[in-house]
Amino acid sequence: GSWSACGVGSKELLTLQVLNAGLDHGIKPAAATYAYAVLHRENSPDCLRAEANRFMILRNDADAQAVWDPLSIRGQAVFYRPAEITFPDGLAIKPDHPCILLYNPEENGRMAFTLAQPEQLGGMLTLRLSGRKDGSFGIQLPAHEYVGSSVSFSCVF
Repeated sequence: GSWSACGVGSKELLTLQVLNAGLDHGIKPAAATYAYAVLHRENSPDCLRAEANRFMILRNDADAQAVWDPLSIRGQAVFYRPAEITFPDGLAIKPDHPCILLYNPEENGRMAFTLAQPEQLGGMLTLRLSGRKDGSFGIQLPAHEYVGSSVSFSCVF
């Protein structure tokens, strides 16, 4: 494919290897879910097992998927619709539109976020925070040739 088919970039056709992971849940599964971690192949089997088990699955349903990495103290979430996720550090996050979010609480009380809206709708996205910190942020998402790009920001309450 080409980046221009995504609405941005070159029309040059690229062919690259891509991981496509999935599990067969059988015929007519009801509320079936799965989780996996993509890890470096050069690690030992014991190390791979430990790495894969270090993530805490916080949510895995039709509204959102979220994990917490206690080793790096970071959270990642995919919101398919407005939903709330509470991370183990006590911060609850609820966007008003579907998005992908990376959350990194820093030692100095600062919180760093990166988010993207793969639907490429652009416009404004509001993040509502509660629990450990309360407030909301309006984030202007990229438009035109940058629509769908990620936005990073940090804040202190």
